Amino acid sequence: MTDESGRLNRVIVKIAPHATAAAIASELVAAVDGSELVRVSPSGRVVLSLPTSSDAAEVAARLSERDDVTYAEADVVDRAQPDA
Repeated sequence: MTDESGRLNRVIVKIAPHATAAAIASELVAAVDGSELVRVSPSGRVVLSLPTSSDAAEVAARLSERDDVTYAEADVVDRAQPDA
């Protein structure tokens, strides 16, 4: 489900090259109350689903501070823009 701006209540987390995504994924779930693991990609990205009470941007900012995370961002639905 998305809000009016197209944001999902999920975060995408890119795991740092020195870390193992599968191992870190369980730590991320434990670090964010009520979150659930959606998937771990072969490229080292972890997608977490958040409870409706969580702010995805705030959670992403907090997770970005971890040494084993390259970046974290709120997940959004991309939509094609009409030609001008």
